[in-house]
Amino acid sequence: MFVQDEIIRILFSAATRHLYHSADPSGAERMAVVATGGYGRGLHGAGIDIDLLFILPYKQTAWASRSRGYPLLPVGHGFEVGHATRSVDESIRQALGDMTIRTAILETRYS
Repeated sequence: MFVQDEIIRILFSAATRHLYHSADPSGAERMAVVATGGYGRGLHGAGIDIDLLFILPYKQTAWASRSRGYPLLPVGHGFEVGHATRSVDESIRQALGDMTIRTAILETRYS
């Protein structure tokens, strides 16, 4: 799991700092990556997939869409990779309406 976390960090950093770097970033061009589900709980083994949540301060922008796609490409080597991109408000709203999302958010860890 440590190796996958490091790969995600390196790829996300490369995407946001080099490939999709914004010379004058706005407040909307910030993003956090958190692990959710079994991967967020620290479980690793056969049948455990990698679930990531990209959290934005506001609604999704074109920059966020491009930046979050790049780290997902090579991470899945041998694993299923699931992901969602939501704003903070959207995450809260969906968690209040869906127990599965609520549980997944409660089991997150910063990746």
